[in-house]
Amino acid sequence: MWFATAAGREGIVRLLLEQEGVDTDCKTKKSQTPLQVAAQDGHEGMVKFLLGREDVNPNYQGNSCRKPRLSAAGARQAGVVKILLEREDIDPNCPDDEGKAPLTWAASNGDEESVGLLLQRNDVNPDWLSKTGETPLHFAAVGGHEES
Repeated sequence: MWFATAAGREGIVRLLLEQEGVDTDCKTKKSQTPLQVAAQDGHEGMVKFLLGREDVNPNYQGNSCRKPRLSAAGARQAGVVKILLEREDIDPNCPDDEGKAPLTWAASNGDEESVGLLLQRNDVNPDWLSKTGETPLHFAAVGGHEES
C-alpha cells in the first residue's frame, strides 16, 4: 500500500483499504507508514484522506523517529505541514532521534513557509534545543537561510 501512497495513487489506496485485513499502518523497510510517505512526498490529498480514517495513527514514528509532521517539515512540504498543524492530536514539538523538532528541520532546510506556519502556533517552541544544543535559528544561520 505504501508504494501506491508514494506514487500518489489515491484511488488505488482507497481500493486497497476497502479490503478486509489491510493494515493502514503497514511499514516500509525503513519503518515508514503510508502517512509518513505521503507527508514527505507532499501528497496533500492522500494525507487528508489517510488522516480522515480512524485506523491511521498520525503519531507513529518509525526507526528514524520521524513522525509525519517531521517528514513533511524536513522535506519542504509546507502544504502538508499546514494540514498536520490543523490537528489537535499532533505535537508540533515532538523531536526525532537527533532531538530536532519540526521547526528545526524546516529552518535548517530554508523552508520559510513551513517555519511561518509552525511559528503561528502558540505551542511551538522557537528556542527548541537539539541534542547537541542548537536552536532552529542556529540551524537556519548555519545553512545560510537568513529569511527562515
